[in-house]
Amino acid sequence: MRSYFMHKVFSLVAGALALGLLAAGPVRGAVIPATGSITAPGLYTIDGYTGAQPVHVTASGVALTGTHGSLQVVIGAGVTLTLKDAHIIATGPFNTATAAGGTGCGLILAGASSVQSDWQSAGVNVPATAALTIDGPGQLAATGGGSSAGSGGGGPGNGANITIINSAVTAQGGTEGAGIGAAAQPALNAPAASAAAVPTMGEWALGLLMAVLGWSAFAVRRRRKEEYVSFFIN
Repeated sequence: MRSYFMHKVFSLVAGALALGLLAAGPVRGAVIPATGSITAPGLYTIDGYTGAQPVHVTASGVALTGTHGSLQVVIGAGVTLTLKDAHIIATGPFNTATAAGGTGCGLILAGASSVQSDWQSAGVNVPATAALTIDGPGQLAATGGGSSAGSGGGGPGNGANITIINSAVTAQGGTEGAGIGAAAQPALNAPAASAAAVPTMGEWALGLLMAVLGWSAFAVRRRRKEEYVSFFIN
């Protein structure tokens, strides 16, 4: 219990520090490593990121700013990320602009930010195994791709735990997708169908059946022949 509260306090302090740093005005942040892994708190600019991998944030106190037209950001479990006037677009099917990578994820909004995903992906993807809390005085516009929610599940997928506190979030789902919630075709946890075994006869049984049928046909034919001969004799 103590570690849980310490983690929450650290997340709040880290978020407050990030907000205080960003409130001073537009600041050019650090460059994101080419590996896409952000392990230290600070302000990072997404404009110049050229790595082929999604950006994985594994430390609280990280803030992203800038604009990127083909980017995926994954928030690690138990990590709080700040978006400060960040505009993220993910291109390509199943590519998500922002995703919660586990439980206890946090997203702090500072300024006006937007995230937009492609087909079968939510703008803010929160799968069934994750949970996300959105907080802060900023605004966020989340747009999902086809068959996906604006914030929640990507198609096919169920929306998970999303909590919004004191934040202005506008979520628009793709075709048949919810604004906040599940995708157009939620995943069903149904057991896989198994094929029933069809009973078959063994070679000996099949041979015996053929013999019985042959003997029956012979007996019937012989009886008819006897009746035919008896008719003419009598």
